[in-house]
Formats: sequence, structure tokens, C-alpha cells
Amino acid sequence: MFLPLLFVVALQSSIAPELPAGVGSEFQAACLEVEGRLEAKDFAKAQRLASHLPSLDVPYQWSDANVRPADRTHYIEIRDRLFKIWGHMVPGLTFKESTKPAMKFGFEKVLAKVPDSDLPAGAALFFSPPGEGPMVESVIGLTRGNPAVEVTDAEVYNETSYAIGRYLGLAPSPIPGSALGRTDLPGMGFASVSPIEASRAQELMAITQKLRDAAEHKKTMTPTKPSVFLDPVKLDGATVLQGKKIDFSLQLTNRGNSTLNYWLQPDCGCFSLKRSGKVEAGGSALVQIRMDTTQYHGPVEKKIALFTNDPANPSILLPVTVNIRPRYQFIRPGGSVVVVPDGGANVDVYLAISEGAGLDATSADFHGIAGTVKYVPWKGVLADPENGEGAKPRTGYKFTIHLDDSLPPGRASGTLSVETTNPDFPSIRFNLSAQKGIVALPDQLYMGELGGRPVPATILLSRPHSVYKILGVACDLASFSAKFSALPQPGEYKVEITYDGKATIGEFHGLLTITTDDPKQPKILVPISGVVR
Repeated sequence: MFLPLLFVVALQSSIAPELPAGVGSEFQAACLEVEGRLEAKDFAKAQRLASHLPSLDVPYQWSDANVRPADRTHYIEIRDRLFKIWGHMVPGLTFKESTKPAMKFGFEKVLAKVPDSDLPAGAALFFSPPGEGPMVESVIGLTRGNPAVEVTDAEVYNETSYAIGRYLGLAPSPIPGSALGRTDLPGMGFASVSPIEASRAQELMAITQKLRDAAEHKKTMTPTKPSVFLDPVKLDGATVLQGKKIDFSLQLTNRGNSTLNYWLQPDCGCFSLKRSGKVEAGGSALVQIRMDTTQYHGPVEKKIALFTNDPANPSILLPVTVNIRPRYQFIRPGGSVVVVPDGGANVDVYLAISEGAGLDATSADFHGIAGTVKYVPWKGVLADPENGEGAKPRTGYKFTIHLDDSLPPGRASGTLSVETTNPDFPSIRFNLSAQKGIVALPDQLYMGELGGRPVPATILLSRPHSVYKILGVACDLASFSAKFSALPQPGEYKVEITYDGKATIGEFHGLLTITTDDPKQPKILVPISGVVR
């Protein structure tokens, strides 16, 4: 007995694989194109398109002609380290150099500016259609930032890792910190591949294999197209007293034809919420979000990234704005750094308590620096420049800290610790720095590992609110130069040290000598050390 032809076709047809949340728009578009060809029974075209999807065997090309010869080997070591890391986290993933690459890496001295910004791009990523070049090409800037600085090893590492994740189909994260959370700003540290990113990449590689198998075996598929509608598109909280919880509701509606997968990533541990979920076609889901304001005060701006498998909206950034009225404020007129004269000093610190805060002081101690503390209830008019507040009536306590004359030359930190009657704020603290004489910050400069390129470093020379002059700076290391400039704040200078990239290989130790017109400190010595590789 023969089955009807239409029934046989129906047996071979299936719904396309459901994509997870956090998939790049380029990857989603490529999958939809394959699925569309399968639905139209254009199996030859589907096979050609499916062959261009990312795979576990990655042919690549590394073009480093623009990189200084001294850095080329080092950058290759960074690349190979990342290949091993990604290969470990995504089993079966391998990279092989090829003249017909799916991934291409290159370098340029300076890249074009980010749109609507004076900041040059740290890297540029290009996606090519099937048959028109590498699937993904990453061009890494050898300088970044404004003013421009040399790219660091961490930034080369991060940009290379980001390109690998994007090749595997992952969406960029608007929140820095992991492999897909890149930024064009300089100065970022090494970003690790998160377990979620690795798990998602494994899912995507399994999906691409299913699509290739369907094309090879001529199986029709119905494309999946979830569509997210978000309400609201930003979360605004009312003004609340510090320590209160703020509740938000976020409604996700799926206007597409298949299940919407979503995943939420806050930029702060102050949020509690259900991180992931599903919304069936035509349905809605209400996500409850709670924010703990204990650690913040004043106008606060946070972000929550929403990742979905909607091909038109793979990632959406939700701004969160709240105004948090401080439950208490420590105010130290003159700032948190105290210059201690001979004989010691008395320092006044005020604790201003907001109306309705439910907070009273029960005891106070001072730790870290030799001294004592006394306190009394207080009421008066006082400004808080640190928080941008002018003079206004305040109520609370006045703490008088006596700093002993035993403080050694340099800068030390002490903490005023106040026990209170409030169960949410049982102990509150204020940090104070006490200083004798002129201080170099840091008092020892470790330059780390240096290579064959110039590297700058900075030292701050400080004695706040006092008059003295730097007469000269000099370094006894041949490959280092130094210069100084006065800062706007009285009593503060910036000393810039520059390594010229020409020292011999090995460890180095030297001294920076700063000459001043202060008879008590005519010379300030700062040890400099590091290693040249």
C-alpha cells in the first residue's frame, strides 16, 4: 500500500530549530535564509548557504604586516592561547590557518571614529555574504582612545576573543565584562569567556549542523520567527529613601510564529529577577524586577540587557533610572584628606541624617590611625560639595577626631565607624586619609612587563591646600625620562615617566628623584622597577 505523496512530504517536513536567546542578528539572518530555501524546496541553494554557516572547523587567516616586528610573536601567542580557551569551552572547536578563511584577523594603526563620537573604534568587524570573502573579518586598531594610546595585550586579547564569539553566532553584549561585552574605550582588563557564552555557542553549532543535515537530505523546514514587543522600553523609578526596594514590571509579548526565548542580564547585583524564560507565539509574560537601593544614593542610572531569539531584536538595552534620597551623609568640610601639622590635629566630620531615616548613633570608634573620637548631636547649615549640594539645614551628629602627632611621614588611612539603631544600616563608615608632608602616590612605581614600545606612567605628588614647588625631576635609568606639571588643585603635581622601548632585556631597578623647595623634604625618592621581555 502506497502512502499519498503529500503525506510523505509532510513526514519529511519539520519546524526549524528553536534558537536560544543571545544570538547575533547576522547568524539569525543566515539561519533564516537557509530555512527559507528549505521551505521553498530549493535544496541546492540551501546546501550552498548552509556551508557558509559557522562550523567547529574554523579556517582562519592572520595578517599582521602592520604590527611592529617586536610585537608579532607576542600577538600570535595571545591568538593561540584564545584558540585553546575557546576550543576547551566549546568541545570540538579547532582553528586551522588557510588561504580560504572563514575568519580573518588584521591590524591598522588607527580606525575610523565611532558614529556620533570623537572616539576611534578599537576594532571593526565585517560580515560577508556567502562566496564573497571571509564570513567574519576583524580589524584591530593598534592605537585607541582620544588622546590615542598604544593598544594593550588585554585589548588585543579581548578583540580577538570577541571576533571568535561573533563568528560562532553570539550577539554582542551591551554590558562589558565578558568576551562578548567589548568596548572601544582603552584601559580594560582581560575579559573571560563566560560559561553562558560557551554553552550558547555549543547550542548554535548543533543547530548549524541540523540545518546542514536538512539541506543534504532534502528535508523541508518552516522558519521560526519570534517577534518581541516590550512594554515599557525603559524603567523609571520614583524617588525613594535609601535602603528601600523598588519594584518594576516588564511585559514581553511575542508577536511571532514560534517560541520567544529571552534572557536578562543586569549590570548590577542590586537587581533580583528571573533571568530567563519563554513566551509562546501570541502570548505574553510579565517579568518582575526588584532593585535594592541600600548601596546607592542620588540620581542612579543602571542598565538591564535583554537578549532574545527575535532576529530583528537579538539584544535590547533597558535603561533604569531612579532617584535615591540618602538615608545618611558623612560630610567633611575640606575633603577627606587631612594634612596633619606637628602636634597633631582635630578633624570635624558631620553625619547628616535624612528625615524619617530611623537611624541614631549609639557608639563611635576610629581605626587605622592613632587617634580618638568624640561625638555630640548637631543641627546646622552645611554644604555637601562631594554630592553637589549647596548649604542647607541639616540634622545629625558632629564627630571630632583627634589625630595624634605619632603619624609617620606619608599618607595613611583611618576609618570612622559608627554603630546605629537601624537594622539595615547597623554599622556605617567614613574613610579619612591623614598625611604628613609631601607624598608621592604611588610611593613605589612598578612598570610591569615592558617590550619594544614606549610605555607611559604617572605619579601624583600631593600635599593638599599647601604651597610648595617642584624644582626638578630626574630618573637614573637610561631608557626613562620624566617631566612634571602643576594640577589645578593647590599642592598637587603630576609627574610623567616615559619608557622609550629601548632597554635591554631583563629586570630593572632605579630611582626617580623629585627635588622640591620644601626645606623639610628637599628630595623625594620613588623606586622604579619592572622587567623587559
